[in-house]
Amino acid sequence: MSLSVTDRRIFVESRGGGLFAGDVRIYTNSVEDRSGARLDRETAVALGFDTWHPTSPDAHHFRGSWRYYRLHRCRICEQRFIAHHAARTCSEDCAARNHLLLLAKHRRPPRPKAAVVSRSQYLAERRSRLKCQVCGTTLAAKRHTKSFCSNRCRQRKYREEKVYRRRNVSTY
Repeated sequence: MSLSVTDRRIFVESRGGGLFAGDVRIYTNSVEDRSGARLDRETAVALGFDTWHPTSPDAHHFRGSWRYYRLHRCRICEQRFIAHHAARTCSEDCAARNHLLLLAKHRRPPRPKAAVVSRSQYLAERRSRLKCQVCGTTLAAKRHTKSFCSNRCRQRKYREEKVYRRRNVSTY
């Protein structure tokens, strides 16, 4: 039996109305879904997936690794292959192409040129809109976090908050 195996993937070909991996005809137990179609036990045994596991607590049990292998169709080239249930592509080349497609799918679209504003321009515009929290006068600010026009307004706000806190001690 000559199987085409690369990186734990067995390639499957269509011959005479059936699917074959080397000389072994492939039978499945389920319909192909997102994780592939589950292999029939006889197919798994013929491919050598059903192996004895000596560390099993019950000496008569098999490891059952064949349950994790599925018949897949590659997302990129549509080639059929048998691999672990989490496999999505048939080769490293297809995996690389799939990775690029996923990156392109989740990449942010570029912002329009008119909407691109430098940080310094944005902060300058924000500083020009600042108003004092107490008296409401427009501030000539050097930084965008400035809140008061003078020490007098800052102190007035502090004293108002201090009185408010004393009255509402139960809320703190």
